Amino acid sequence: MESQLSRLVKLLQEGIRSIGINFSLDPVTGMPAATPVFNRAAESRTVDELFAFLEALSQKKKMVVAFDEFQEISAYGGETFEKNLRKSIQRHDRISYIFAGSQRHLITEMFNDRKRAFYMLAARYPLEKIQTPDYVKWINGLYRKAERKIEAKYIKDVVARCDNHPMYVQEFFFNLWSEKASSFEHLDKIERLILEKRGPEFSYLWDSLTLNQRRALKLIAGTSGKNIFAAENLDRFGFRTASQVTAALASIEKMGLLDKNTVWKIHDPFFNRWLLLE
Repeated sequence: MESQLSRLVKLLQEGIRSIGINFSLDPVTGMPAATPVFNRAAESRTVDELFAFLEALSQKKKMVVAFDEFQEISAYGGETFEKNLRKSIQRHDRISYIFAGSQRHLITEMFNDRKRAFYMLAARYPLEKIQTPDYVKWINGLYRKAERKIEAKYIKDVVARCDNHPMYVQEFFFNLWSEKASSFEHLDKIERLILEKRGPEFSYLWDSLTLNQRRALKLIAGTSGKNIFAAENLDRFGFRTASQVTAALASIEKMGLLDKNTVWKIHDPFFNRWLLLE
């Protein structure tokens, strides 16, 4: 019998001629994944075909289409691509769209900047972090399903190390699953493993930054974003004036490396840990 995934891929391939499909295994879940491959030479045609296909499907049944990490489209085709995308979306009256993104500054800019194509196109619904008790319930359920046990203290410790970041929580437990037991020593081992795996990526990013950008990141990591303009902290991290910090933080925020609520915070918790070790 043809699987649901096979039927979906066939439907997409029949309806969208400019898109190919690559198959792979998700490195975190181990589940099969189908990824669309766009032909950049036929970029505008691909978008038009995709949304014409969605519009045709919506005539039979109302739909919801969700874009994850939506801010990434700004790097895909620039201003023209955003305008073409909005032109396609705003014609659909039987499709609801969800635009989700983890880099709050970038996605907020897309919808708040009067010069951008998606200005005021959608209502804003900020999402808080997934709370630790929810992670405990979820992980415990997965262990029970496999007739295994894990103490809540270890789940809470992992979530804290990952700063409630969903991708890292999943990656951490994917690695822990292969261990025969759970202990804080096992958690330390897995944390080192993740840092080692991410090390080349973090080093490449670090090498691309200016001296003041590096200092600013060290400042945020070393102070947890608190009292960053205090004279002793400026001196400790090599700044002469507060304005130097402000300028460096503004440039880093545009790169999507920082978030700011009440205090500045490095978006990637393991990059933050890597900085503390450097």
